[in-house]
Amino acid sequence: MTRIAVTLLAALALACAIGQRPLPLAPPPARAPELPPGRPTFGPGAPQHYWIWGDGDGWHLRVTSPGELHRFQGTVVPLGGGFSDLRALSAESSDHVRVTARGIEFDLTLDRGVDGFDWEADSGCNRFELLVDGASRPDRVRLGGTATPAETMPFERCR
Repeated sequence: MTRIAVTLLAALALACAIGQRPLPLAPPPARAPELPPGRPTFGPGAPQHYWIWGDGDGWHLRVTSPGELHRFQGTVVPLGGGFSDLRALSAESSDHVRVTARGIEFDLTLDRGVDGFDWEADSGCNRFELLVDGASRPDRVRLGGTATPAETMPFERCR
């Protein structure tokens, strides 16, 4: 036997002799809450909000403004996987939606109507950090078919 093996066996025997028990394994991380099923109801005249839902076609994020210029910025980070099939709705030169090392980063300006993007998340779960005009506004986020407001910022959801 090698010196290392003898040392490990001695340490194990000592731990058993003095009654030490191995540390319990850490529980697996909790899964993020489920997104309410369905698509929220909104249209071009909807208030200044984020609208987020998931369905068989992937994840969807839309922003709305009823006639005032607003800036919507943020990051969508995949939990336990990656992204694919990112599709931006707008081709405006002032709008940016791109995949970076952090996740999907976006910067959208909108004065009227609807804008946003769609994507696939490998794990089905995402972390959202969203800003409206540079401020954290969970009250301006509506989730799923029930248009449930986000309670905190950032937040996580699965579908």
